[in-house]
Amino acid sequence: LRINAYPSLVFFDENGELIQALPGYKSAQELEIFLKMVASDDYKNITTEPAWAEYQAAFKSTF
Repeated sequence: LRINAYPSLVFFDENGELIQALPGYKSAQELEIFLKMVASDDYKNITTEPAWAEYQAAFKSTF
């Protein structure tokens, strides 16, 4: 996993496969996009940097 910061948050899918590792402290607002991406399974469609940038641009925070 190459985690080298504390704290770190790691997301796994139902099969134990790594989805995303987030090193370092994140505020609630910074975490929101990742929590919703994983909960909605949107991460399965985000496979490139441009797709991630598009997802971030379209994301509307509710926190």
